[in-house]
Amino acid sequence: MKLQFSCTNESMSALVPGQDSLKRRICLGARAQELRAWFGAVEANAWAYVAAANQVRPEKIFLVASQTLTSEYFITHDSSGSSTCNIEVSVSSEVPLFGQGKVLTGYTCESVKASAGFQLVKKKCGNEMHSIFFKVYESRPTSFIRKASLIQRLLQVHR
Repeated sequence: MKLQFSCTNESMSALVPGQDSLKRRICLGARAQELRAWFGAVEANAWAYVAAANQVRPEKIFLVASQTLTSEYFITHDSSGSSTCNIEVSVSSEVPLFGQGKVLTGYTCESVKASAGFQLVKKKCGNEMHSIFFKVYESRPTSFIRKASLIQRLLQVHR
């Protein structure tokens, strides 16, 4: 089955990961809390470094707390107002039997492949993995201006 997505006078984005299993790296539980506390403690110093190393200060800095990786991906993004991309989907029908003669029919997605209209393509290359999704904790420069780190502000609130 081929799907074609088109839009006119709107922006459109599509991401199709490769066929290999996605991998997820994540910091959980007590370690996640320790990581956030560390980021809060070094936040002011990080902004001082960013200000010293760059002529233009970014809107935010961030800590990556988890990421989803894939061996290959295909991306299209068009904000000009007219774009099209094609995706091939392979499905199989299955007829599982449950209980006393009741039959349910369903479809299983076997594979999804980007076929046309994708501007950014990263093909599989050995064991190389690419990050496609992140969970981040952001810090805005207002904390740098205040000279109070996240941990200091949290301690003030909870006193």
